[in-house]
Amino acid sequence: MKYANSFATKNKILFVVFSILLLNMVPTNAAPIFASSTDACDNGAYVTIEITRAYYDDIDLDGDFDDVQGVVTVDLYCSNRFQFDYYLYLTLPSGFQVNEALGVNTRLNHLVFTTTFYNYALEAGDYTIDVIVLLMNGGPTEVIDTVTFDPPGGVSGTGSIETDISS
Repeated sequence: MKYANSFATKNKILFVVFSILLLNMVPTNAAPIFASSTDACDNGAYVTIEITRAYYDDIDLDGDFDDVQGVVTVDLYCSNRFQFDYYLYLTLPSGFQVNEALGVNTRLNHLVFTTTFYNYALEAGDYTIDVIVLLMNGGPTEVIDTVTFDPPGGVSGTGSIETDISS
């Protein structure tokens, strides 16, 4: 009797395995299903920017709080190489404007630009920093960010500009 039960169990197992294999071999007429793409990269490379800090301080340590600094984060997506123009403008309360312009070609997708305008916080009133990034990948794409702040008046002097880039 033990032999008969063992033989019947083996037959059942073989029948189940054979049935599964046979079902997998039966062709179906069902069309494959593809999920629609909502990937942000479908439209090619793109850029986001943010002025993360805009302030005045005594950055050059000359005793006068007359230096303006803007810190800008640039994040680049959907490419392994990026080419863009970077423009940063500082507009004083009088309307006088100074700027920094850079051409950038990079493989990095995260950059931080720290631009310092030495001896430019000379007037009382609102100062404005404008940043424009013109991405050249796949045709020009322009992104703009602006911030306005009000440092106290400073002393007269000669200004200079310096930009540091980090990743």
